[in-house]
Amino acid sequence: MDWFRMYGEFATDPKVQMMSEAMQRRLIMLFCLECSNGLETFHATERETSIAFALRIPDEEIARTKDVFLAKGFINEDWTLRNWSKRQYVSDSSTARVRAHREKKKKAAAGSETDEKRSSNAPEQIQNRTDTEEKHNVDAGHQPDALGDSESSDSKVPACPAQAIVDLFHKALPELPRVSQLNDQRRRHLQARWRENAVHQDLQFWADYFTHVKASRFLLGNAEGRNGGKPFRATFDWLIAPSNFVKVIEGNYHA
Repeated sequence: MDWFRMYGEFATDPKVQMMSEAMQRRLIMLFCLECSNGLETFHATERETSIAFALRIPDEEIARTKDVFLAKGFINEDWTLRNWSKRQYVSDSSTARVRAHREKKKKAAAGSETDEKRSSNAPEQIQNRTDTEEKHNVDAGHQPDALGDSESSDSKVPACPAQAIVDLFHKALPELPRVSQLNDQRRRHLQARWRENAVHQDLQFWADYFTHVKASRFLLGNAEGRNGGKPFRATFDWLIAPSNFVKVIEGNYHA
Protein backbone atom coordinates (compact mmCIF):
# COMPACT_ATOMS: atom_id res chain seq x y z
CA MET A 1 0.00 0.00 0.00
CA ASP A 2 1.60 3.26 -1.12
CA TRP A 3 -0.85 5.75 0.41
CA PHE A 4 -2.97 6.11 3.52
CA ARG A 5 -6.00 8.07 4.69
CA MET A 6 -5.16 11.32 6.49
CA TYR A 7 -8.10 12.91 8.28
CA GLY A 8 -8.77 16.63 8.63
CA GLU A 9 -9.24 16.13 12.37
CA PHE A 10 -5.44 16.05 12.63
CA ALA A 11 -5.48 19.85 12.39
CA THR A 12 -7.85 20.31 15.34
CA ASP A 13 -7.32 17.26 17.57
CA PRO A 14 -6.05 18.67 20.90
CA LYS A 15 -3.83 15.65 21.46
CA VAL A 16 -1.97 16.52 18.27
CA GLN A 17 -2.04 20.29 18.33
CA MET A 18 -0.70 20.52 21.88
CA MET A 19 2.49 18.82 20.68
CA SER A 20 5.39 20.64 19.08
CA GLU A 21 5.66 20.72 15.30
CA ALA A 22 8.62 18.35 15.55
CA MET A 23 6.50 15.78 17.41
CA GLN A 24 3.66 16.19 14.92
CA ARG A 25 6.08 15.51 12.07
CA ARG A 26 7.37 12.39 13.82
CA LEU A 27 3.83 11.11 14.20
CA ILE A 28 3.19 11.56 10.48
CA MET A 29 6.47 9.79 9.74
CA LEU A 30 5.22 6.82 11.78
CA PHE A 31 2.09 6.80 9.63
CA CYS A 32 4.29 6.74 6.53
CA LEU A 33 6.42 3.88 7.88
CA GLU A 34 3.30 1.88 8.72
CA CYS A 35 1.90 2.57 5.27
CA SER A 36 5.05 1.62 3.35
CA ASN A 37 6.13 -1.64 4.97
CA GLY A 38 4.49 -1.80 8.38
CA LEU A 39 6.22 -1.09 11.67
CA GLU A 40 6.01 -4.80 12.50
CA THR A 41 8.56 -5.50 9.77
CA PHE A 42 11.24 -3.99 11.98
CA HIS A 43 12.64 -6.73 14.22
CA ALA A 44 11.27 -6.33 17.74
CA THR A 45 14.72 -6.05 19.32
CA GLU A 46 15.84 -3.41 16.81
CA ARG A 47 12.54 -1.65 16.13
CA GLU A 48 13.22 1.42 18.23
CA THR A 49 16.69 1.88 16.75
CA SER A 50 15.31 1.46 13.23
CA ILE A 51 12.55 4.00 13.85
CA ALA A 52 15.06 6.45 15.32
CA PHE A 53 17.14 6.12 12.16
CA ALA A 54 14.07 6.64 9.96
CA LEU A 55 13.12 9.75 11.94
CA ARG A 56 16.75 10.95 11.95
CA ILE A 57 16.79 11.53 15.71
CA PRO A 58 19.23 10.40 18.46
CA ASP A 59 18.50 7.79 21.14
CA GLU A 60 17.50 10.29 23.82
CA GLU A 61 14.97 11.90 21.46
CA ILE A 62 13.43 8.58 20.40
CA ALA A 63 12.92 7.73 24.08
CA ARG A 64 11.22 11.07 24.72
CA THR A 65 9.12 10.66 21.58
CA LYS A 66 7.95 7.24 22.70
CA ASP A 67 6.96 8.58 26.12
CA VAL A 68 4.88 11.34 24.51
CA PHE A 69 3.17 9.03 22.01
CA LEU A 70 2.39 6.44 24.69
CA ALA A 71 0.90 9.10 26.96
CA LYS A 72 -1.22 10.43 24.09
CA GLY A 73 -2.41 6.94 23.16
CA PHE A 74 -0.99 7.01 19.63
CA ILE A 75 1.13 3.86 19.92
CA ASN A 76 1.44 0.63 21.85
CA GLU A 77 4.48 -0.32 23.91
CA ASP A 78 5.99 -2.10 20.88
CA TRP A 79 5.65 1.06 18.72
CA THR A 80 2.74 -0.31 16.68
CA LEU A 81 0.05 2.28 15.94
CA ARG A 82 -3.20 2.09 17.86
CA ASN A 83 -6.47 2.03 15.87
CA TRP A 84 -4.65 2.13 12.53
CA SER A 85 -6.94 -0.49 10.97
CA LYS A 86 -10.03 1.44 12.08
CA ARG A 87 -8.91 4.45 10.08
CA GLN A 88 -7.75 2.65 6.92
CA TYR A 89 -10.15 0.68 4.70
CA VAL A 90 -9.30 -2.65 3.14
CA SER A 91 -10.56 -1.31 -0.18
CA ASP A 92 -7.88 1.41 -0.13
CA SER A 93 -5.58 -1.22 -1.63
CA SER A 94 -5.58 -1.27 -5.42
CA THR A 95 -5.15 -5.06 -5.56
CA ALA A 96 -8.85 -5.87 -5.78
CA ARG A 97 -9.51 -3.17 -8.35
CA VAL A 98 -6.59 -4.27 -10.56
CA ARG A 99 -7.69 -7.90 -10.37
CA ALA A 100 -11.22 -6.99 -11.41
CA HIS A 101 -9.93 -4.85 -14.27
CA ARG A 102 -7.80 -7.69 -15.63
CA GLU A 103 -10.71 -10.09 -15.40
CA LYS A 104 -12.84 -7.66 -17.33
CA LYS A 105 -10.27 -7.45 -20.13
CA LYS A 106 -10.06 -11.25 -20.37
CA LYS A 107 -13.80 -11.58 -20.74
CA ALA A 108 -13.94 -8.79 -23.28
CA ALA A 109 -11.23 -10.48 -25.33
CA ALA A 110 -13.26 -13.70 -25.32
CA GLY A 111 -16.12 -11.78 -26.90
CA SER A 112 -18.55 -12.34 -24.07
CA GLU A 113 -20.63 -9.20 -24.07
CA THR A 114 -22.76 -10.41 -21.17
CA ASP A 115 -19.77 -11.18 -19.01
CA GLU A 116 -18.24 -7.85 -19.94
CA LYS A 117 -21.33 -5.99 -18.73
CA ARG A 118 -21.38 -7.94 -15.49
CA SER A 119 -17.77 -7.10 -14.72
CA SER A 120 -17.76 -3.50 -15.94
CA ASN A 121 -18.67 -2.15 -12.54
CA ALA A 122 -16.62 -4.65 -10.53
CA PRO A 123 -14.03 -2.17 -9.22
CA GLU A 124 -16.71 0.22 -7.99
CA GLN A 125 -18.75 -2.62 -6.50
CA ILE A 126 -15.74 -3.93 -4.63
CA GLN A 127 -14.90 -0.43 -3.40
CA ASN A 128 -18.46 0.34 -2.30
CA ARG A 129 -19.07 -3.04 -0.71
CA THR A 130 -15.84 -3.01 1.27
CA ASP A 131 -16.28 0.59 2.40
CA THR A 132 -19.88 -0.14 3.40
CA GLU A 133 -18.80 -3.18 5.40
CA GLU A 134 -16.08 -1.17 7.09
CA LYS A 135 -18.52 1.63 7.94
CA HIS A 136 -20.99 -0.92 9.29
CA ASN A 137 -18.32 -2.45 11.49
CA VAL A 138 -17.37 0.94 12.90
CA ASP A 139 -20.98 2.06 13.38
CA ALA A 140 -21.81 -1.19 15.12
CA GLY A 141 -19.31 -0.30 17.79
CA HIS A 142 -18.23 3.31 17.97
CA GLN A 143 -16.50 5.94 15.89
CA PRO A 144 -12.83 6.48 16.73
CA ASP A 145 -11.62 10.03 17.23
CA ALA A 146 -8.86 11.57 15.12
CA LEU A 147 -6.07 9.42 16.48
CA GLY A 148 -7.42 7.53 19.44
CA ASP A 149 -10.39 5.46 20.42
CA SER A 150 -13.39 7.29 21.83
CA GLU A 151 -17.04 6.66 22.62
CA SER A 152 -19.49 8.90 20.78
CA SER A 153 -22.69 7.88 22.51
CA ASP A 154 -23.98 10.50 24.95
CA SER A 155 -25.05 7.74 27.31
CA LYS A 156 -21.42 6.73 27.71
CA VAL A 157 -20.01 10.20 28.37
CA PRO A 158 -18.75 10.31 31.97
CA ALA A 159 -19.88 13.12 34.23
CA CYS A 160 -17.77 16.25 34.01
CA PRO A 161 -15.61 16.61 37.17
CA ALA A 162 -15.90 20.39 37.25
CA GLN A 163 -14.31 20.90 40.65
CA ALA A 164 -11.36 18.68 39.78
CA ILE A 165 -10.76 20.75 36.63
CA VAL A 166 -10.85 23.96 38.67
CA ASP A 167 -8.35 22.42 41.10
CA LEU A 168 -6.01 21.64 38.20
CA PHE A 169 -6.34 25.24 37.03
CA HIS A 170 -5.37 26.55 40.47
CA LYS A 171 -2.44 24.14 40.71
CA ALA A 172 -1.00 24.90 37.27
CA LEU A 173 -1.76 28.62 37.08
CA PRO A 174 -1.47 30.33 40.47
CA GLU A 175 -0.54 33.51 38.55
CA LEU A 176 -4.07 33.87 37.21
CA PRO A 177 -7.19 34.97 39.12
CA ARG A 178 -8.61 32.17 41.25
CA VAL A 179 -12.06 30.73 40.81
CA SER A 180 -13.82 31.62 44.04
CA GLN A 181 -17.20 30.20 43.07
CA LEU A 182 -18.02 27.30 40.77
CA ASN A 183 -21.43 28.58 39.68
CA ASP A 184 -23.93 27.05 37.25
CA GLN A 185 -22.68 29.03 34.26
CA ARG A 186 -19.12 27.81 34.74
CA ARG A 187 -20.34 24.26 35.19
CA ARG A 188 -22.30 24.51 31.93
CA HIS A 189 -19.28 25.81 30.03
CA LEU A 190 -17.07 23.06 31.42
CA GLN A 191 -19.71 20.46 30.60
CA ALA A 192 -19.86 21.73 27.01
CA ARG A 193 -16.08 21.54 26.56
CA TRP A 194 -16.05 18.10 28.23
CA ARG A 195 -18.64 16.70 25.83
CA GLU A 196 -17.17 18.21 22.65
CA ASN A 197 -14.53 15.55 22.25
CA ALA A 198 -13.74 12.27 23.99
CA VAL A 199 -10.18 13.53 24.38
CA HIS A 200 -11.49 16.24 26.73
CA GLN A 201 -13.02 13.60 29.00
CA ASP A 202 -9.76 12.96 30.80
CA LEU A 203 -8.27 15.02 33.61
CA GLN A 204 -4.83 14.55 32.09
CA PHE A 205 -6.02 16.52 29.07
CA TRP A 206 -6.99 19.42 31.33
CA ALA A 207 -3.68 19.25 33.18
CA ASP A 208 -1.90 19.41 29.80
CA TYR A 209 -4.18 22.23 28.67
CA PHE A 210 -3.38 24.43 31.66
CA THR A 211 0.33 23.61 31.31
CA HIS A 212 0.01 24.73 27.69
CA VAL A 213 -1.55 28.00 28.89
CA LYS A 214 1.34 28.52 31.30
CA ALA A 215 3.77 28.48 28.37
CA SER A 216 2.17 31.63 26.91
CA ARG A 217 3.58 34.95 28.10
CA PHE A 218 0.56 36.70 26.62
CA LEU A 219 -2.00 34.62 28.53
CA LEU A 220 -0.13 35.08 31.81
CA GLY A 221 -0.07 38.86 31.40
CA ASN A 222 3.68 39.03 30.83
CA ALA A 223 3.50 40.55 27.36
CA GLU A 224 3.26 44.26 26.64
CA GLY A 225 -0.23 45.67 26.35
CA ARG A 226 -1.51 47.03 23.06
CA ASN A 227 -0.60 50.67 22.45
CA GLY A 228 1.05 50.88 25.85
CA GLY A 229 -2.09 49.74 27.64
CA LYS A 230 -2.47 47.25 30.46
CA PRO A 231 -1.36 43.72 29.53
CA PHE A 232 -4.06 41.15 28.92
CA ARG A 233 -4.31 38.34 31.48
CA ALA A 234 -6.50 35.29 30.92
CA THR A 235 -9.15 34.19 33.39
CA PHE A 236 -10.69 30.78 33.95
CA ASP A 237 -13.91 31.88 32.24
CA TRP A 238 -11.97 33.19 29.25
CA LEU A 239 -10.00 29.94 28.91
CA ILE A 240 -13.10 27.73 28.80
CA ALA A 241 -15.09 29.92 26.39
CA PRO A 242 -15.60 27.95 23.13
CA SER A 243 -13.70 30.14 20.65
CA ASN A 244 -10.86 30.93 23.06
CA PHE A 245 -10.53 27.28 24.03
CA VAL A 246 -9.85 26.24 20.44
CA LYS A 247 -7.46 29.14 19.79
CA VAL A 248 -5.41 28.31 22.88
CA ILE A 249 -5.14 24.66 21.87
CA GLU A 250 -4.03 25.66 18.38
CA GLY A 251 -1.27 27.84 19.83
CA ASN A 252 -2.58 31.20 18.66
CA TYR A 253 -1.25 32.89 21.80
CA HIS A 254 2.15 31.23 21.92
CA ALA A 255 4.03 33.25 19.31
